[in-house]
Amino acid sequence: MKFTNIFFAAFIAILFTSCASRPYISPDLKTKAQKGATMAILPYSIIFEGRLPRNMSPEQLEAQDRRERLAFQQSLFYQISSRLNGSNIRLQSVASTNSKLSELNLDLHKIENYKPEKLAEKLGVDMVVVPNLIKHRYLSDEASAAITVASVMIGSGSVLQVNPKTNDVKASFTIIEANNGNVLWSIKRKNAADWSRPVENALDRLHVRMSRKLGKL
Repeated sequence: MKFTNIFFAAFIAILFTSCASRPYISPDLKTKAQKGATMAILPYSIIFEGRLPRNMSPEQLEAQDRRERLAFQQSLFYQISSRLNGSNIRLQSVASTNSKLSELNLDLHKIENYKPEKLAEKLGVDMVVVPNLIKHRYLSDEASAAITVASVMIGSGSVLQVNPKTNDVKASFTIIEANNGNVLWSIKRKNAADWSRPVENALDRLHVRMSRKLGKL
């Protein structure tokens, strides 16, 4: 029994260590930051997995995808810019980034089709932030809300615990160097969303957590 407890404690420790993994940081990033490098944030690349919403057509899903790519880009910009306050890094505005990409006839909603280092060159910056998102859908908002209400009615003493989340939100953020495509910084984060905390809120929280890891550059 004692051995079992020790094994379980060790497993939990390993689990939490893996969940709180540190980002990869290249020494070149701090060097570039000190020299006042320029950086742009690209629109999101989004992959949808799991159950498709029954009340949405493919056209509606595509329209939602197009809105989210740019909305999430703006949210990420806001958090990173607030963390880089006082840094020598010069951050290109989202409006400038998207305007320049559009002028080059590049599809903002299929940004994953282009090499990040080539986009950085076209944007005239030293590096770009490449954000990627996977949304895995388990339940509809209605089903999630019903599970939550049922759990409240059963009470806190219930043995049965059902997770009411609608989505797992998995995001990765990578900073790519313009002249050679090298990875300067990279991190992955995961969060859950449900009917009361939609994907937008879950991703906003991820942006806050991720941007903190950038630290003082």
